[in-house]
Amino acid sequence: MKLEAIDPLNLSCICVATVRKVLKNGYLMIGIDGSEAMNGTDWFSYHCASPSIFPVSFCEVNDIQLTPPKDHKGTFLWERYLEDTNTEAAPAHLFNDEVISHGFMPGMKLEAVDLMEPRLLCVATVARVVGRLLRVHFDGWENEYDQWVDSQSSDIYPVGWCELVGYELQPPANSQAAADTQAIIKKKSKPKGQSFLGKKKRKRLSINKKSLISQTIVSQMSEDVGRMEAKHEDVVDQMEEKTEVEEPAPQVEEEPPEIPLISVPMLADPPNPPDDHPNSPDDPPILQDGLPILSDDSPNLPIDPSNLPDNLPIPLDDPPNIQDDPPNPPDNPPIISDGAPILLRGSSYPSR
Repeated sequence: MKLEAIDPLNLSCICVATVRKVLKNGYLMIGIDGSEAMNGTDWFSYHCASPSIFPVSFCEVNDIQLTPPKDHKGTFLWERYLEDTNTEAAPAHLFNDEVISHGFMPGMKLEAVDLMEPRLLCVATVARVVGRLLRVHFDGWENEYDQWVDSQSSDIYPVGWCELVGYELQPPANSQAAADTQAIIKKKSKPKGQSFLGKKKRKRLSINKKSLISQTIVSQMSEDVGRMEAKHEDVVDQMEEKTEVEEPAPQVEEEPPEIPLISVPMLADPPNPPDDHPNSPDDPPILQDGLPILSDDSPNLPIDPSNLPDNLPIPLDDPPNIQDDPPNPPDNPPIISDGAPILLRGSSYPSR
């Protein structure tokens, strides 16, 4: 089936096209007549409801120049072309003919994406309105760089949008840049009677347009590099000043705290008993403090009560009869039943 479609490689042209393949979910593979590759690698996909495809004679009805096939000679007429190619036109009811009220008028300013360089957003003007279709002209550029877009396209924005979101807006081409571009275009030979050049035209247009864009980008990059170098030098100076002012204090190794030593007095050995009178075999053994060791078979020793201490305890196993015997005087030591005094360790008792 034959139809008319916007050439995605030359967006200012509406060309004679053919449906080459029908895909699922309403998608079509379309080829531009006269510039197709034999293997179909230059086909492009459009949806059946796309505003970029039109029924036969759409351009004729709306007074738009239709780009005929490259090998066509003479005036292009759809009736004759359909007969010569033995094809049929796609019915008009298959296309999206909805006309919406958008309010665009010729001469209005806007910001538009250059679809050949989608990263660029440029100052543009509405050149023409055909139903819901807009012809967008980029200020400062020739008409061959115009683009046909839908009025509800997401590639057009109101004036001030770039400033609002912080994106760079490409200004109109200045007179000097436009003159340079015109000189480049005039040097190239342009075929007569053929406005559609397919891929070659896209390549030429892309190179011509990029010549000015590249100059602008290079100048902007050089300015950015200069600002970055200046900022880097300022940061380095600030870091050096901060290093000089805030020098780290030398680290001092902390000595472990001294643990106080507690002196413990040494106990002196008790004095040895005098050796003037050595013990005889019959004498009882003598302790270091000079007191004899009493046992059960020890003989009764004469003891001077006046020399005994007052705090001698009374043994519990054989307590004295307090009722029968009169109490000992306070100065006398307690006496056990056999008449021998109780001697405590440490009691002062004269050595023999």
